Amino acid sequence: MNFVQLTEEEYAKFQQHHPYNNFLNSIDTYHLEQMEQLECELVGIKEGQEVLCACLLVKYPMMKLFHYYYAPRGFLIDYSNEKLFSTFTSELKKYIKQKGGVQLIVDPYILYQQRDQEGNVVEGGFSNAKIVQQFINEGYNHKGFSIGYDQNMQTIRWMYAMDLSQYTKESLWKALHQQTRWSINRTIKYQLQVRELGIDELDLFVDIMEKTGERRGFGTRGKEFYKHQMMAYNGALKCKLAYLDTNLLRDYLLKEKEQNNNELNEINEKLLEVPNSKKFNKKKKVIDEAIEINAKKLQEVDSLEKEYGSIIPMAASMFIYDQDEVVYLTSGAYEQFRDFYASYAIQWHVINEAMDLGYKKYNFYGISGNFDPKDENYGVYAFKKGFPGHVEELVGDFELVCRPSIYKLNKIRNSR
Repeated sequence: MNFVQLTEEEYAKFQQHHPYNNFLNSIDTYHLEQMEQLECELVGIKEGQEVLCACLLVKYPMMKLFHYYYAPRGFLIDYSNEKLFSTFTSELKKYIKQKGGVQLIVDPYILYQQRDQEGNVVEGGFSNAKIVQQFINEGYNHKGFSIGYDQNMQTIRWMYAMDLSQYTKESLWKALHQQTRWSINRTIKYQLQVRELGIDELDLFVDIMEKTGERRGFGTRGKEFYKHQMMAYNGALKCKLAYLDTNLLRDYLLKEKEQNNNELNEINEKLLEVPNSKKFNKKKKVIDEAIEINAKKLQEVDSLEKEYGSIIPMAASMFIYDQDEVVYLTSGAYEQFRDFYASYAIQWHVINEAMDLGYKKYNFYGISGNFDPKDENYGVYAFKKGFPGHVEELVGDFELVCRPSIYKLNKIRNSR
């Protein structure tokens, strides 16, 4: 067995067919990091011409003279092969030390233990505690089973996912939480449209993200990064926009108005025959209210069109269409249009698209892992839980120290 640097072709071929493949350890991410001016390497162990294991290494600065390495979403390796894992670790440690690296951070794309929709551990479910112990046995420091968004290298240790293979579109619709169905129905009534943004339209996505970040207090990436993402993932990354077309909505409301007026005329004719009918008087009250609401909505459309134009962007989201799953990466929405529930329009559109394309999993991605309704981030989980799925907990970050003295010095420096 030989520890070697792999070619892009060797790595890509091995990664694509490995059980632990993920978009973050793909050759596309390798290209993205290079676009971001970071040094990257593809390393592994080969026996003859056969690749036995591999990983992507990304180099980050550390203090002034040193650096550390990060292996996004861990190693592409058979963890049950303890000898191979031990050899790879030993060779990685020597290689990183030789390259002047202080430490290696690894965050494997491996679920720790099975959890249900509420985040509870499933009795008798799977557990990968053995893999955690394997890392520890080989000298890695486990950074713990953290909760929150800012404790891990990729900030995502907890996810919420939906198994699409269990559902038809009809059965999935019935399985949605009542509030989620109501919200999606509202987007349908408002005739919200969803389309894909091109790379030349990223200014719109960036503006939505920046406005959302300012409102919610989180940092956002610049246009250049999103552009690099779209270039690197080459069609696998899609940016979806939900927007209101006032002409479509007006046409819908005018048809509704005509239907309401026809129904009112029929009810009035019945009331001429039986003026004291409780049944038709009740129906008249209901249709009068519907006509009033319809008139207000038509006024609202005119007002919106006057202020924003006939095409009104409301929300945008970014997704990765990976090998077996669609991953919901990030999103934003304009606050002034919150009553249109545009984010639900995007989710339902992409979920249906994923089913049409044969994807087995829809990954809503990051949640905090704190399931207390009082937690400040609970709303993100509550939104995602409106769709039938389950919580996924990853094993977390591991740290392999390659230069102990420099590592300790850096810890002392950071603790001051």
